[in-house]
Amino acid sequence: METITLLSGVKYHSILQGPTVGVDNSILDIGGDRVLIASTDPISFIPRIGPEKSGKLSVQAIASDVATSGFAPRFALFELNLPPSMQDKMLIRYWKSIHQSSVKFGISIVGGHTGRFEGSGYTVVGGGTMFTIGSSKKYVTTSMARPGNDLILTKSAAIEAAAVLASSFPKTVSQKLGRDVLDKTRRLIDNTGTVKDATTAASAGLRERGVTAMHDVTASRLKATIEEESIPVFDEVRQVCDLFHLDPLKSLGQGCLVIASRPDRTEDILQRLRRSKISARVVGALGRKTGHSVIRKGNRESRMTYPGADPYWSVYWKAVRNKLR
Repeated sequence: METITLLSGVKYHSILQGPTVGVDNSILDIGGDRVLIASTDPISFIPRIGPEKSGKLSVQAIASDVATSGFAPRFALFELNLPPSMQDKMLIRYWKSIHQSSVKFGISIVGGHTGRFEGSGYTVVGGGTMFTIGSSKKYVTTSMARPGNDLILTKSAAIEAAAVLASSFPKTVSQKLGRDVLDKTRRLIDNTGTVKDATTAASAGLRERGVTAMHDVTASRLKATIEEESIPVFDEVRQVCDLFHLDPLKSLGQGCLVIASRPDRTEDILQRLRRSKISARVVGALGRKTGHSVIRKGNRESRMTYPGADPYWSVYWKAVRNKLR
């Protein structure tokens, strides 16, 4: 990945943050103490959850990445590489969902491309780019995290994994766990975005005034110590993950925001999140040395490892092959 990152075209001085591992936003100096903040990601259409939820997930994913800068996205472009089998009526439903979700976040769609191509299929059906303009003195990136910062986690681990599994296999979840768990978990689709989490936290202040980084703070290269028992997992999420033999701490976690904060500002950030009805708690801290992050349970520490592939996907496709409903 490091070699690929170096192959990034012409190097302009206006690029304040370019492509690198663990960083989703690019930052460009556009003059006048302003920066352009942009992010891009695949967009998906998951047949089992339908066009409406698929469109919502796609918009929330990219919008959340931009918002980790401290600024909400304002403009978007979408490219759709659709399978020939997708009917127009299904495309219309999908695009309406993308439109409605964009309106919800105050995003204007300013361009894109649509086509059907042989060889294209589900679940990835294209890509999207979102951007916004902000102050050059107020944005944050993951590299701005500092030693001694607290680490805050919002909502719950594995929100998207549990929500998509419940939405994809409702009969199985309902029969095994009950209708109440099914309904609660399916509703979590609405919580797979973190735009509100990020902008609420940012309202307490950025950089030396409070939030120093958001999203994947491992990109700061500082050693993180995480208290495993402090990591929040909603009860319905844990039940669905257990049903599908999925570890919620190692799975698709879109909807859960990591925030690095100055310790003297942590309580204010937590209070702002809670006033906005966003659950959050401190789960660890960043150390003063570089090195491998660790997860601590009781008096025991173990090195934090990351799976080569998200185990969610193998669980999902196994359920499909087993013809679960």
